[in-house]
Amino acid sequence: MSANGDGAEGAYQFIRSTWQSVGAQMKAAGNDAVSKYTSAILAPNAVQDLAFNYLMKQLMADSTLKNDPERWIAAWFQGPKVAAQDKSTWTTKLQPYNPTTRKYVDSVKNHISKGA
Repeated sequence: MSANGDGAEGAYQFIRSTWQSVGAQMKAAGNDAVSKYTSAILAPNAVQDLAFNYLMKQLMADSTLKNDPERWIAAWFQGPKVAAQDKSTWTTKLQPYNPTTRKYVDSVKNHISKGA
């Protein structure tokens, strides 16, 4: 579990600003497990799981994502604004060091279908 080139780290590839935001939100709700760690890479797997589950529940409840698992995956990768766009726009590369949103979504779906 090491940081990749764009600063995402840990089991779920959290960027630090997202990790810290989730930690602050969970702490405000009475659970300080995530906020005890400044980044995902420093947190045990169980704490990373808590943060992942918390954020995924938010994405799954986001009405702009239309209860669509592909959009949840896209939102994890690029954020809800990109995920809510027409899927035909997902073939545009948003950062030079990352795959397109479509390639990312397809790779996650493929990974899931293999039971990994």
